[in-house]
Amino acid sequence: MGLPAGSTSFSGRFLMAVFGLLSMAGAVGLHRMKGGPTWTALTLTWLGSGASFAWGLWLTLNLVVDSPLAADGGPMGLLGLVSLLRLLSGTVVGLIAAVQLVQPKRSDLVAA
Repeated sequence: MGLPAGSTSFSGRFLMAVFGLLSMAGAVGLHRMKGGPTWTALTLTWLGSGASFAWGLWLTLNLVVDSPLAADGGPMGLLGLVSLLRLLSGTVVGLIAAVQLVQPKRSDLVAA
């Protein structure tokens, strides 16, 4: 339903599973940043938001310019909307992580 013809192959399902895992890693990293940014949390967030943003941008650009790379030249169906949402979610998670990175901790504010 709404997926291009080639997306049900093994490579298509594997690629979607990898990007799903990277997106979940970004969510876990963002959750772990609540106590303050650590290298592990930053790495997970960076990987997840970067993968979501890059792949969403690639698919959205192929849809907008009507590229033959998008779904073998056929209609993309709901994949266009999903790719736009993936682009936006990667952007939002990356911006939230950047704000949390530069924001001082509450303990630093109380001590000052």
